[in-house]
Amino acid sequence: MSKASKPDTNPSRFTGIAMQMMITILTFTAIGYYTDNYFDLKFPLGVLIGSISGIGIALYRVFKSLQN
Repeated sequence: MSKASKPDTNPSRFTGIAMQMMITILTFTAIGYYTDNYFDLKFPLGVLIGSISGIGIALYRVFKSLQN
């Protein structure tokens, strides 16, 4: 029989995960912003794609780190 695992209550781990998410989302949004400015787009397509991509990648990384 295996022992029941104790839940992880270390707040620094979750702070690190939140910081990773924030940096990833902001980085991809900034890349999209600069792409919009470079191509002089009227509709913020780069920001939209960048932010959605950043959210997706950040969530993927969170799920992978929580599995460990």
